[in-house]
Order: sequence, then structure tokens, then C-alpha cells
Amino acid sequence: MRVKTKKQAVIRTIYNNYNLWEDSKDDAIETLKANDITITDSAIWEEIYNQDEYDWIGIKDDLERFFNGESTWILQGTCECWDGNHKAGMIFEDFEEMLNKAAKDCDYIHLYDKNGHLYLKCSHHDGTNYYEIKKVTDRGVEYLANWEDNWDDNRTEQYVHNQIMERYSVLPHFGHKVYCYPKIEWKKEERDVVEMEK
Repeated sequence: MRVKTKKQAVIRTIYNNYNLWEDSKDDAIETLKANDITITDSAIWEEIYNQDEYDWIGIKDDLERFFNGESTWILQGTCECWDGNHKAGMIFEDFEEMLNKAAKDCDYIHLYDKNGHLYLKCSHHDGTNYYEIKKVTDRGVEYLANWEDNWDDNRTEQYVHNQIMERYSVLPHFGHKVYCYPKIEWKKEERDVVEMEK
């Protein structure tokens, strides 16, 4: 029998350099052919890196225009190190500063949107970091300021950030607002289930 279709959010990639060779090799070869350049692995890689850098400049400009304004943002998730996964996060107002900290020592980055949620995955030699980015509401900014200004408040930074992430933040909807992706987009996966004989 066939089970009911399960809904999963479509992953809308903003930027991804995890699989550059697989994703960009064919385009790079076409560019080299069009420019009468001898096709070698090193020439292909050089073209891939040039295109990736060009793409990243445009995407980074879009990200900075979106994040660098009068809004406050929160990034929260896990950072994988040689000794295991650790909770990590920060409040930020500058995208480049946040990325330099969150993706420090990372060679690979995947930034993607799932129905308004914005996720950052980045990998380094010790493991992979996973984060979500949300916009802090005005009440969240006030909540943070009250905690920072009260020397007698014994709540930890992690506790305060958890409260902001859960109660005082909203989805950024970056893909929808900047690239006109549908606000909500689902893909369907069907699974065959074998009915066992009784």
C-alpha cells in the first residue's frame, strides 16, 4: 500500500561551496572551450574558483544589504570541535562580522532558506557547525538590554539567547524578500510500505 504523502520543506540554497567540482565542472569546461583555453584539471579548477568568487561577491552584497541596517539578529546552533559539539551563538548587527566568527577556519559554507528559516552550515577540519539565524523583535532587543544593564541578573548569556530565539525573534524570510522565492514551498516524497502478511 502507499502511505500518505509526507511534506518536507524545499531547501532554497543561497550559497553553497561544498560540491564545487560536481556542481560547476560542466559550466567551467564550456567557458574554457568558448575561450579556446586548453582543458586541464587545473584550468577547470581555476575557472570554478573564479566563478565561485564572482557569485559570492554578489550574494554577499545581497546579504549585507539585508542584514546591515537598523535590525538586530541572533545566530544560534552548535559548533563541532575535536572534543564534541558545543552550543554556540551570538547577537549581531553586521553580517560580515557574524560570518567571520561563525565560520572561522571553515572552508565550506552552505547558507539556505527553508520556508523562511535561514540556516548556516559550515565545515572545518574538526567538524561542522550548524546554525539558524532569526531577527530579534523590539521586545527581544529590550529584553536583552534589560539583562545587559542589570548587574544583579544571574541569568547566563546562553539562557537569555535561548529565550530570545524561542520567544523574541521572527523568521527572516530572506529568500522570499530578496530573491522572491515562494514564502512557503513544500516537496513531496512518497514511500512504499510493504504490508506484512498476518
